[in-house]
Amino acid sequence: MGQLPIAIILTVIVFVIVYYGLKIRTPKYLLINAAIITAPWFGGLWLGFIKMDLRLTHMLVILAFFFSFSQNRSGKFKSGLITLIIVFTIAFIFWSTIASAAAWEADLALGGVFSFFLNFLFLITIVRVANQPKDIENMIKSLTIGLFITTFLCIIQYKYPTFSIGFIDRGFSTFLNWRPRSTFHHANQYGFYLMLTLPFVFRQIVMKYAVHDVKETRFYVLALLFGMFALYSTSNRGSWIGLSVGLLVTVLLDFFRRIGPKMKQTLFRVLIGFTVLVLVASVRYGGRVYERMFTEEFNYSVQKESRKDLNEDAYKIIAEYPITGVGVWNFHHHSFQIIFTHNLYLMIMSEIGYPGFVFFIIVCLGFLAESLLAIFTKEYHVSNYGSALLASLIGFSIASIPGPDFWISNQVGAHLWIIAGLIIAMNSLYRLYRRSQRSVPQRRRENNSAITE
Repeated sequence: MGQLPIAIILTVIVFVIVYYGLKIRTPKYLLINAAIITAPWFGGLWLGFIKMDLRLTHMLVILAFFFSFSQNRSGKFKSGLITLIIVFTIAFIFWSTIASAAAWEADLALGGVFSFFLNFLFLITIVRVANQPKDIENMIKSLTIGLFITTFLCIIQYKYPTFSIGFIDRGFSTFLNWRPRSTFHHANQYGFYLMLTLPFVFRQIVMKYAVHDVKETRFYVLALLFGMFALYSTSNRGSWIGLSVGLLVTVLLDFFRRIGPKMKQTLFRVLIGFTVLVLVASVRYGGRVYERMFTEEFNYSVQKESRKDLNEDAYKIIAEYPITGVGVWNFHHHSFQIIFTHNLYLMIMSEIGYPGFVFFIIVCLGFLAESLLAIFTKEYHVSNYGSALLASLIGFSIASIPGPDFWISNQVGAHLWIIAGLIIAMNSLYRLYRRSQRSVPQRRRENNSAITE
């Protein structure tokens, strides 16, 4: 069967899942949830003039964005923090466009900038579309369904390395071994994606267990089991460390801040179960993890030397092009090794210069501020999701030291904007709710005075 028929079949399946499984009927909600489910999928409509795919997920989010204007939700954007994130994201995209003028392949650089914009559209659309907490719940479930699909493929491909369904992948990954041909180019990118999304699955387990929702708890526990095995199978050390540190920091933060004893007890029970799972799994897989982390298997010393050389190339590029860089996705033209530095921060500075790097860091700090804002609210369900984003951001900052996967993979890049958008939308809804609660007594006083007169 060809690539296009398989793509059509899987797209229909996704819409069936959203329409009947999540019981979503409104077009904008249907489209944004389908976009989130398909966000890990590679490929789409090839745009030769900018050397990139207009991915299926981007087509869906564009449609969802236009449908979002059917109801004006501009009130949710009345926040200085959201405005800061939007302004500096636009500045980041604008500066990346300027940097394309210095690129050897300007069309390739513009394709990269266009992909950044499309991923940013996820955040804007999620905030516009989410009108109530249930909408965000559905989006997190869609995020988990997308994870289910990729982990199912991963497990099959891990067992049978030659397996491939060829879903609009255009054959780019056929030279790799088991690494997911229909989802990600490289197992490291897949590990990065799992590291970003698994904290949300973990936090959903906490919430569903707290309200004794057995069916939903089982769903997310199964997703976590699948995702943890998939993360192990990627052998991606950066994501292993990033996820571990992110979850540890946020769980400790929960125990040291003021939350109810019932929620602390729930979190403790979930944590005990998670710890037992890790210990049991380590009996079977711990040796492999140890070898990957602490021995020189997989030519670790060779990798270390080659990456050191690539970092040296980045330093030279930054020194020569400190303002504009050499253009998005154009690093390889300035490296004798015909590859790129395995460090996100050096990658950004070498391709869009110091100004672009500053804009990017400010946007990330905005995401961090949104996560902390959610964490320290009085509503635990909001706080719980804020902890998920904080864990993902901590993992992101750590895993980006040895890997630029956010920069080179559209799928990874899209998911940073998706998870940030979910928390920004949650904060916006909570802010609107608090504002409406404060205005209730005033309205009552006005009504009473009118009746008295």
